[in-house]
Amino acid sequence: MVGTVLVVAGRVGTGPGGDLDGADAVVLGSALYLRRWLEPAVGFARDHAEALRERAVWLFSSGPVGEPAMHEGPLDLDELLALTGAREHRVFGGRLDPDELDDGELGVVAELDVTGGDYRDWAAVRGWAARLADDLSGGRPAD
Repeated sequence: MVGTVLVVAGRVGTGPGGDLDGADAVVLGSALYLRRWLEPAVGFARDHAEALRERAVWLFSSGPVGEPAMHEGPLDLDELLALTGAREHRVFGGRLDPDELDDGELGVVAELDVTGGDYRDWAAVRGWAARLADDLSGGRPAD
């Protein structure tokens, strides 16, 4: 049975294992920007690669917009999988509000011919999280 699962949402400790020393499993994710993980998340995977490969790790990417068929993974996925030894990577759609973008970002959106909207599928996120919890508990219901 797994004792501690660390969901990495921001910066994690600075020691040799960071805050991973107490974690049996890690769920590591990043927003996608132009099909790449954000540098803090990639940096975390690089900095903690050895510790991550010693644990159960799942990766997720969030942010693609448009039709679900367009929800591709990050261009650096092979590197991320090699660094972390992750069991799986999952892509979840994002949300795009053109009113929140600067002129440069609006130019990229126009060039990519992407339509604004909310493409998040919360049922899929909850289902994936429940499956991970089930895997980690060995199929036993959570306490």
